[in-house]
Amino acid sequence: MALVQAIHALAPLEPLSTLTTDQRWTHPSFPGVVVSIEGSKLTTVRFGMWIIVTAMRHLLKQDRFQVAYFIGMWQGVTVAALHIEPAGFVDGEAGKQQHDSTNSTERIAVTKAAEEVAKASSSRSLTSIFSVSRNDSSLLVPSLAADELMGYVHYLSTPIDRKDMFMAIVWLILALSPFYHDPLNVFGCNVDAIVANIGTVWNRVNGPVALLIGGDVINMIARLSEVLLRENKFFEMNIDMSENGVLLGKGAVRVKPKSSGAVGENVATS
Repeated sequence: MALVQAIHALAPLEPLSTLTTDQRWTHPSFPGVVVSIEGSKLTTVRFGMWIIVTAMRHLLKQDRFQVAYFIGMWQGVTVAALHIEPAGFVDGEAGKQQHDSTNSTERIAVTKAAEEVAKASSSRSLTSIFSVSRNDSSLLVPSLAADELMGYVHYLSTPIDRKDMFMAIVWLILALSPFYHDPLNVFGCNVDAIVANIGTVWNRVNGPVALLIGGDVINMIARLSEVLLRENKFFEMNIDMSENGVLLGKGAVRVKPKSSGAVGENVATS
């Protein structure tokens, strides 16, 4: 969840702007995990987002959620460095000795606890309803309006592997980030995740006032990741997004066997 929080925080920023200072994120529901990116004049927002997605794919494929350090390079030059550590992790030589003594296999405790909570909280309900406040400072994104968005999730019968779902979520945030402040008509995103291909599509609902903004979908999908983990519901789904009782847009998440094409592709119209 800390990686979702990190890429969510970077999404509204100008892609080519630089992260000249170190950036740190924790998820409010899982404060025991810290994700940080070392800032430099070469570390653009886009490179930061890409290294988060790459780190997520590696951790999910290896099924090893532990202290980790990733280096992102472009044409032989280091452009981004990402750390995943438990809160209060001791850096430097002492930290290295502590890390080595665990043989680099100790999982971060909060991640294991989250998995246990998710298993225990599985629900038979076929729907989930949640809100996303557009001016909630905990989301770490600028306010688009003073109203709440409401998400209505209708789960279908086909299950989706949890790793695939989270891979699709961070990829969707990456793909949508250039359109954060733009109105959308249709946005489609397909990604070969870990086990299967996950396809999502978001459609604006026609009307005199209804307007779907890229940032709305990003905020909604980031919040959805918390709901899915808490309720342990990983299925194909249909999603309605509304504001003040007005339907803004509809989304759908579907799964199919992995393709032999590109890792990810997306199509948008605005």
